[in-house]
Parts: sequence; C-alpha cells; structure tokens
Amino acid sequence: MLLNQDDIIDSNGFEFVIQTLTENAPRVKWESAMVIGNTACLFPKLLKKASIQLLYNTGNASTVDRWSAAYALSEIILCKTRLNKELIPAIESNVKREKQNIIRKIYLHAP
Repeated sequence: MLLNQDDIIDSNGFEFVIQTLTENAPRVKWESAMVIGNTACLFPKLLKKASIQLLYNTGNASTVDRWSAAYALSEIILCKTRLNKELIPAIESNVKREKQNIIRKIYLHAP
C-alpha cells in the first residue's frame, strides 16, 4: 500500500510540530525535530519557520537539543530549496563552534 503525503502528516500537523520545538522538555524538542527532518521536503513553504526555531535550538546547552536540531537542519538542506542560501552559512558557523564531534558529523551529512 502506498502512502500519500496526507497519510503521513498534513500542514497543520507540521505547523504544530514546529511550535513544539519551543517546549522545555528535551524529549519533545527531539521528537519534533525528528518529525520535521523526516517530512521536511513535503512542506517547502513551512521550512523557513521551522528553520528559525531549529537554528535557535542549536545554541541550547542540551546535547539532545543540538543533535536533533542538527539532524532536522541537515535534512532541510537536502531538500535543496532557496532557503539553503541562508542555512548553509549558518550550518558552517555551527560546525566551527560545536564541540561534540557527533553533532558536527550530522551537519556534514548535508552537502
């Protein structure tokens, strides 16, 4: 059985997940970023909104927050939208300042 986009998540669900990136619980931010990363290419018009909060989360003290934000941002870059002009320099800056090698590797996954 083939799934269509609406069987996975719709735009309302995607926007809800973007909003939950601001929650205090690291697990909620982690799961939200994973959903965004796994479905990013389905919602190109909402990626800027998601990217703003994800970039904010890359500055968090929590390794889980930074790891999940790195994953989602890398997946957004792989969608190859116009947003890459802004995201790629931001990611390059994050790679330079990130102390955790595992998080740097996630950023480098996106070309």
